Amino acid sequence: MNVRTLIAMLALCGATAANAAIQTNDYGSFSVAFDDTTIFGSPSFSFTSSGGVAGFGWKFPDSVSAVSFAGSPVSNIFALPDFTITAKNGYTLSGLSASVGNLSFTEVTGATTKVSAFASVALDGGSDVVVGGLLDKTTTASSGTIYSAGYYSGSASASVGNFSSLVLTGGNLVLSAGGGSFASITANSQNELKFSLIAAAVPEPESYAMFLAGLGLIGAIARRGKQQA
Repeated sequence: MNVRTLIAMLALCGATAANAAIQTNDYGSFSVAFDDTTIFGSPSFSFTSSGGVAGFGWKFPDSVSAVSFAGSPVSNIFALPDFTITAKNGYTLSGLSASVGNLSFTEVTGATTKVSAFASVALDGGSDVVVGGLLDKTTTASSGTIYSAGYYSGSASASVGNFSSLVLTGGNLVLSAGGGSFASITANSQNELKFSLIAAAVPEPESYAMFLAGLGLIGAIARRGKQQA
């Protein structure tokens, strides 16, 4: 990625943030405040599973695409929604994973395609850390250098310790196509941008008190048993 492209991306992020309209969704153990002004709009699904795993995500709009004819290079940048995850009272959050896909690609007579995604992430008001990179390319059909097709997808996870808030900003999805006679990358509503984490209930102070009282009772019984013996 060259400097000009990076500067253009940062400028786009700034423009998006300036015009952001923040909405909030409640997911029980945590809430998500998000920018709904991108083409992704509001989160379109949420989920829970065993072990306290919970998450949310967006379906891809059909407008996420890049098409090149006669070798003309095309690079389209799509801003991802900024969002803040905040633990609800009585819960702590940990772990984090993200996945994106599957975006279809077609390459004809030497054309090339590429997809990358990146964003800045901060935990509990800490410093931003840039995450992301190139998505994995899977070819499902090929005829030598004449034709190839398949899809792009990617996933990442981090063993993040307990946290109360997570902020993701400046996310971008970059689709690049060019060379050969024809190249395309296309998305549809079956594609997903998904985030998941682990939400665990934190025992109330009363529960700790009862636990300590129980330990004290067990200790008293054990001492009485020794004295009687």
